Amino acid sequence: MNDKFSIFLLFPTESINISSKADGESLLKEIRLILDRIDCENNAELFYGSSNREEFSKILKLYENDDMLGYFGFLDFEEAMLQLFFESDIKDWEKAPKFSDEYSYIEYIPEVKYENPNIPCVLKEIAERLSIKSAYKMLLLNIDHDEFMSDPIQIKRFAINKPTCIVKIKSVSSFRELDNWFDSERTKRNYNYNDFRHIQGHPDYRYYNKKGKRVGKSPLLGGLAYRKNADEILQTALGDLKEHSFLINWDTQNECYMRFEDENVQNMYHGYHLVDYQTHQRDKEEEKRISRRVLAIISYRKNNS
Repeated sequence: MNDKFSIFLLFPTESINISSKADGESLLKEIRLILDRIDCENNAELFYGSSNREEFSKILKLYENDDMLGYFGFLDFEEAMLQLFFESDIKDWEKAPKFSDEYSYIEYIPEVKYENPNIPCVLKEIAERLSIKSAYKMLLLNIDHDEFMSDPIQIKRFAINKPTCIVKIKSVSSFRELDNWFDSERTKRNYNYNDFRHIQGHPDYRYYNKKGKRVGKSPLLGGLAYRKNADEILQTALGDLKEHSFLINWDTQNECYMRFEDENVQNMYHGYHLVDYQTHQRDKEEEKRISRRVLAIISYRKNNS
């Protein structure tokens, strides 16, 4: 099953949680990881609002004047942000908004009789898309921003002589929350327990010719008994269709990478460790095929688990 995701960025427009250059570097790193994480999720589309982005730029100027942002290589913070946007397949939803002035949109919590009409336009946009039963699973990515009154955010959409609609919008504010959201919302991947081509000692274990030499396939360490572990590792594996078609994850127990290949049927994958078939040492040549973005995300996960 091909899940579809729509992620909407909301940048802060009043203040940013920065008190030093180190904070500025940390924020940019977080934004970079967030954009890369979204781009590495299959069938995920990313949106921003140009007016919100412009307001964020004004805030950045204030911190830049106080020398709290610093440089990132030869780029200042604003230039680095523009570079990240250029590298990502990000769209400006304001160029073709779905919501209409025909309707009113308010943040709504009936249990405490709370109604707030002063909401960011991006919430109106997401609410409108949800109200028309979009096939996409939608998320507000609320970067370095104050929380709303509820989670999920409840938006009431109404108009005179029109049906009232209440939608719930999930919101996250960090890479970790985004990463977990993808894993929870994505349809569970199926691990092929009946593929034995990488099980050393099994009759179906495969060899192939490499430069005239007969070599074994990269093995699944632990053999048949490790298939359940491989299944669990598969669920949080990452791809990068700009670089390769396979998924990658780090196996903490064996301290090496695992590769998972899509069998293009029933969301099925088989997997194996990127190690030499004889010595079981990490296969550095195969690791070179892993995209920089995937390596960075996995490294961040490992260091912030």
